[in-house]
Amino acid sequence: FNGVLHFQTKDPFLHTGLSAYVKAGERNYHEAAIRFANVVKNKKGRDFFAFKINAFALQAKDWEATNYSPVTDSPDTLGNPGRFDAVNIYGDEYDPIFEYIDQSGLNRDLCIYPGMRTVYRTGYKEEVLVDYNTRNYKAGLALHFRTHAVEESDSPVLVLTSQYGSGTTVYQGDNRFSLKDIEFIQNKIEYSKPDKFFVRVYHTFTDAGKSYDPYFTALRLQELSKNNEAWIRAYDNYWFDFGGITDSMDAAGYPDLGCVYPDSTFHWMAVNENLLDRWHQQAATFADSINAYEPSAYRKFYLPGTSRFDSAFANIRGRLNNEAGGTRFYDHSSLLNMGAEYTFDTFQIGTVRVGANYRMYMPVSRGTIFSDTSDVRIRNWEIGLYAGWEKDFFNQKLLGMIVCRADKNQNLKWNITPAASLVYNLSEQSFFRLSYSSAIRNPTLTDQYMRLNVGPAILAGHVERVDDLITIESFREWINTNMLDKLDYFSIDRIRPEKVSTWEIGIRSDLFHQKLYAEATYYRNSYRDFLGYLIGISAEIDTAPIPNWKNLQVYRYAANSTNKVTTNGVSLALNYQLSQRLSLTGNYSFNTLIKSVEEDPIIPAYNTPKHKCNLGIAGRDIKLFKSTLLRETGFSIHYKWVNGFRFEGSPQFSGYIQSYSTIDAQVNVHIAPLRTALKIGATNLFNYKHYETYGGPAVGRLAYIQIGYRF
Repeated sequence: FNGVLHFQTKDPFLHTGLSAYVKAGERNYHEAAIRFANVVKNKKGRDFFAFKINAFALQAKDWEATNYSPVTDSPDTLGNPGRFDAVNIYGDEYDPIFEYIDQSGLNRDLCIYPGMRTVYRTGYKEEVLVDYNTRNYKAGLALHFRTHAVEESDSPVLVLTSQYGSGTTVYQGDNRFSLKDIEFIQNKIEYSKPDKFFVRVYHTFTDAGKSYDPYFTALRLQELSKNNEAWIRAYDNYWFDFGGITDSMDAAGYPDLGCVYPDSTFHWMAVNENLLDRWHQQAATFADSINAYEPSAYRKFYLPGTSRFDSAFANIRGRLNNEAGGTRFYDHSSLLNMGAEYTFDTFQIGTVRVGANYRMYMPVSRGTIFSDTSDVRIRNWEIGLYAGWEKDFFNQKLLGMIVCRADKNQNLKWNITPAASLVYNLSEQSFFRLSYSSAIRNPTLTDQYMRLNVGPAILAGHVERVDDLITIESFREWINTNMLDKLDYFSIDRIRPEKVSTWEIGIRSDLFHQKLYAEATYYRNSYRDFLGYLIGISAEIDTAPIPNWKNLQVYRYAANSTNKVTTNGVSLALNYQLSQRLSLTGNYSFNTLIKSVEEDPIIPAYNTPKHKCNLGIAGRDIKLFKSTLLRETGFSIHYKWVNGFRFEGSPQFSGYIQSYSTIDAQVNVHIAPLRTALKIGATNLFNYKHYETYGGPAVGRLAYIQIGYRF
């Protein structure tokens, strides 16, 4: 949400010298970083220039996404002889032309298509479509100039920075994406004085490199072989003719009673499940191959591990996704941001802070991500103004704060978002706070301009109203009944910012003579115009001579909910000091989302567990060794538990995440004479494989050892 975020990195004037570490662990995990900073004095011996250099490198073998169970909404599950739609197999999704069970309830497979039921096309596992060798490289240079060196740390500072990053990984958003050789460059110039003012300008540039969509790649590989109609036609031909499956079924005692006694037919199918599995596999193998009866334009299945597959795979991911047969993204987008802030601080009126920022988005995707095809150029600007006031009352017992922002996006109206808070000092170590805040979340560039073909649908953004979409359910009903009045049309209004107002109350206190600290918080968020998405069909419907359609396309549009959405939660944190060197910690949070209309079609994608808790014990500066070389030892052990929740992404990647718990542990030793620290630890110490996102990998243990140096 739009607001004010303050963060800072180490100042090279205050933190000089060389620091570095190397880290290695399981899964071919290697990481290293180095930082060097130094100060240059002027002729009068005052610090006037400082610089720092950073470099970082990481490589590891990521966990593979190998969930081959049926997706949550798969029409068929384990036990269906014709297979099912698996989570991390792409291209095996449900298609009505593969359905041999009449939607009216009459089991046509018992009458005309014995044993067929529903079949699924041979797909591709994600592990053969992506590179799990994660790599990340970063480097940075910062130059700091004190323009009034005589003021030392109070001097205004001119800062010039340049940051570079690149990497390869698998990213999960609306789909699973293979980010390959992506690059980021950010340059910044800033003039500021601590706690007084800043003026900054930065420019960020991105390059998608060789990134592509593995899900869409699987569909492209199938298209290169043969389309769905040709594939299922070959499947049918084998079942009834070439393979003689129906004759084999009769020989195995199939009760050819038509639809008179379906119970006995189902019983036979259950008893002969292994036979049906084998026959369906034979039919799928035949459909994946080429026979003398198929046109020469058809090709056999591109089998992973063969040079034929490698060549086709490289060709597909090397072409842009809006070119014939391609799936690669093109992204040379950039962002320009300018911001300024000034602080007035007086005893009489308190502290007043005013600021403004301007941002220009400049996406360039050649139509592979956004709707910037041909000569279309997208430019989108935002402007924001804010002012805040804070003051102490009653001898600094009460701190009050009022803030207000005004934001405007090029395609949207002005939005005003006020906020206020009170913090009361109950005692030396106890505080009570009450706050109200409001904020907006402007529709992102993807909400406004996206146009990404992911195979079954086009993910689309919009600024203006979208009309004449057909609901998926009514379109299916029309197909089954041939009754045009079953079609249900709907529209999507102009996209609007998502708005939230929040009440929060909290208390932090020392409960037992600076031994036990506790903090409790309750919050309640009320959302308006909640941003999600709606799925609909765009098609031209012909009513004569018989009802039919053409130019059919499924779209998933960004959309605002017209109903109220509320989230609320409670958190509790405890910290008990066993001694100056040992502490016990624990925290618990409860978070829930409530829709005022449960049937609201807007998918909230809340993706937040209802319950989470953490427990830990930590120690520092423990004298375990008499040796002066190994004097200071520390450790920590943390237990984490996450309640199961529904994860919502694209239809392929929406499902339930089971509850899980993990233990992280580490021990560290400071070797003072060598200015070195040694750390040995592990996340998920007992290697409990668990999912954190639906469609992602099962995450296991990562044990590591790290050596750090500081001079």
